[in-house]
Amino acid sequence: MLATADWEAFVKSHLLTPRQAQVLDLICRGHGYVDLCAHLGMKRSTLRTHLRTAYEKVGCTDRVGLILSLVHRYGVSPREYRVP
Repeated sequence: MLATADWEAFVKSHLLTPRQAQVLDLICRGHGYVDLCAHLGMKRSTLRTHLRTAYEKVGCTDRVGLILSLVHRYGVSPREYRVP
């Protein structure tokens, strides 16, 4: 499991907005676009904009790249990965 302090450091080091961090957190937890849109009350196009911008800041292009970035940086096994 990723420690809360590690997640906060990751968010801060990549200059993620609170909304981008929230979206990435839910993506890492396995939520799909439809679920995210309903949960966050936003349109799919807005969600994709948040994701695209956040992925650019992190230096990846998709959810797999995001998780691999976290695994590489913090040594968390993908099986154990959960955002606090």
